[in-house]
Amino acid sequence: MQAICSSMDLQSPPFYHCVSRDFYRSYLGNEEYQLRCEWLEQCLQKLTGIFAVDIAAYTVLANHYHVVLYCNDDKLKMLTLRQVIERWHQLFEGTPLSRRYLSGDVLEDEPMQALLATVNLWQRRLGDVSWFMRILNDAIMDEIGDQGAADFVYAPVAVYPKTA
Repeated sequence: MQAICSSMDLQSPPFYHCVSRDFYRSYLGNEEYQLRCEWLEQCLQKLTGIFAVDIAAYTVLANHYHVVLYCNDDKLKMLTLRQVIERWHQLFEGTPLSRRYLSGDVLEDEPMQALLATVNLWQRRLGDVSWFMRILNDAIMDEIGDQGAADFVYAPVAVYPKTA
């Protein structure tokens, strides 16, 4: 069986339909459901401000959610070195070099080359559906705690030709 991420062609199409469900398939009560919807919407908004992945549509149901993501390659290419580092630091601690760079330290040639290689990797991840879903589902797991577990699958939903 082939891993889902290896069967995805991130060059085409730019839209992906992602589904995440509660591993235990437990259902939320009405009040819990409303709170989960609001929390998930805030989480999605935060992540679209960090990633170069936009939300085309989403819905939250009692025990799972659907989201249609758009890989915004133009948005990704426009990010500066500083913007990539700042966005990554909203998700993770970063590296000593990235923290030094943000604090205004001038890096020598060799450390700067190492930082550029790392930031290049981070930039690719900021445009990756798999990383978006990983961070989203990790946030859900942190919110749910030991009460449940997230399991997700995703697949392309449509191929739209680019217009000139």
